[in-house]
Amino acid sequence: MPDKVKDGAQAAEVAMAGATHYEVLHAHRGASPAELKACYKRMALLLHPDKNPHASAAAAFKRVGDAFATL
Repeated sequence: MPDKVKDGAQAAEVAMAGATHYEVLHAHRGASPAELKACYKRMALLLHPDKNPHASAAAAFKRVGDAFATL
């Protein structure tokens, strides 16, 4: 399991650098649906544009949503 993302800036970097949907969600490939949902919720909370002023937060938030919808 990847290390836990600690803040919004780190979450934006992880989501934008992810090459796969699992990396965007900061989850491992063998994650259960419940684990994927938990990873999505954590990343979405950290990246929501209303809470995160980081320049790429909105784009990262959209990428996380798309990755979760695909998986």
